[in-house]
Amino acid sequence: MLFCWVLLSHFSERYYQHTRIRVLEDAYDVVNDASKSGTIVSEEFKDEIDKITIRNNMSLIIYDKNGSPAYTSGSDSDMMVRRYFDILVSKNFANGDAVVETKDGYVILKQHDDKLDTDYMTMYAMLGGGESLLMSFSLESITDMAATFNQYIIFVGLIVMVLSGVVVFYVSKSVSIPVTRLTEISRRMSNLDFEAKYEPSGLGNEIDELGSYINKMSENLENTIGELKEANVKLKEDLYKREEAEKRRTEFLSGVSHELKTPISIIQGYAEGLEDCVNDDEESRNYYCQVIQDEAKKMNHIVQEMLDLTHIEYGQDFVNMSRFNVIELLYGMVNAADILLKSEDIKVKLPKQTEVYVWSDESLIEKIVDNYLSNAIHYCLNEKEIEISCEKIDGVVRVGVFNTGDTLPEEEKDRIWEKFYKVDKARTREYGGSGIGLSVVKAIMEVLGRNYGVENKENGVLFWFELESAS
Repeated sequence: MLFCWVLLSHFSERYYQHTRIRVLEDAYDVVNDASKSGTIVSEEFKDEIDKITIRNNMSLIIYDKNGSPAYTSGSDSDMMVRRYFDILVSKNFANGDAVVETKDGYVILKQHDDKLDTDYMTMYAMLGGGESLLMSFSLESITDMAATFNQYIIFVGLIVMVLSGVVVFYVSKSVSIPVTRLTEISRRMSNLDFEAKYEPSGLGNEIDELGSYINKMSENLENTIGELKEANVKLKEDLYKREEAEKRRTEFLSGVSHELKTPISIIQGYAEGLEDCVNDDEESRNYYCQVIQDEAKKMNHIVQEMLDLTHIEYGQDFVNMSRFNVIELLYGMVNAADILLKSEDIKVKLPKQTEVYVWSDESLIEKIVDNYLSNAIHYCLNEKEIEISCEKIDGVVRVGVFNTGDTLPEEEKDRIWEKFYKVDKARTREYGGSGIGLSVVKAIMEVLGRNYGVENKENGVLFWFELESAS
């Protein structure tokens, strides 16, 4: 109904005007043929043209060659005469007149009569016999008819919509509602939601039977998918563990073989020198033996660090949480390294407070401080100062180890925590470092779930880690 209403509102007048224009053209053909044959004044012609004008509600006026009215048909001959002279006076069809169609012999205009305030469709033509013709019909009837029919369409449409709504309401209660419920259940099942169940209406029809089968299918799918999910989770865990184990095994073998290659070569070379008696004097032999012992110690240190890292990463070291004084631990670690600090002529500045208690694994924290302190000692330059700090910030204790010296390149700061990564390989090798220490720190802090990091300062580097405050 809405579609028909739109068509009538926008196209009915155009279509009707097009049809009436064709009527004007057909009437013109009849009059023009009569003009050419000289029968335009015959009674037969007048009867025929009267039928056309009356049937199509048109007005018509024919002027002879002298400009006198020869024949008039229609109800308003005065208006036709006035319009005829208006057209003769203004052959360019101005004054608001619009040309609708122009052909050889005639022109069709859309005119507005200001006196009657009415629109007309008018044809002005020169006939083959020398006469002139003016035909016209009103457009108001078209507009009125379209408006009336549109009102009728709206009225009928409202009645049809009300009746359709009543019918749809009752039909949906018996058919559409159960089908809609089944559709919703199927949609939820497609999203793996199996809580929705179909409740039969008790009529025992095909929809109830379909609903019972959907309920059974939902239960079977829920059980099957649950089993598959459990199996999938377990499989993912097994695959992840296997991939991690293989990755760590490969890294371990690659790293150990790389790190042990140099000390083994040195030991082999010096051992062969002893065997070949390269130096017979006792001092040289003692030197060779000392080198072999030093390299063996380095190898043992590398292997021990790798074992510690592997145990931590695999979770084989059980975390023993306890409350302890981290200041006491820091002082103890510095005292243990006192000989090395004095030999390197390094000054150490410790925190002024005497008690700061934290919750953590004391043995693991010792490993972190040992690694940070060892790095600080071996990379301490310029003023040769190490400052150990301990601050409480919002329930967290941050421990920092700062040493004067060269800063870290920005692109290297994230990579120093990787296994066997060394910023200065020559210097690391010089003091026997393996590149594993900071990896151990990373593994421990990840197990403890605490933050750690490194920062470049103006005259050195600060390594830090955080612990839970216990005071």
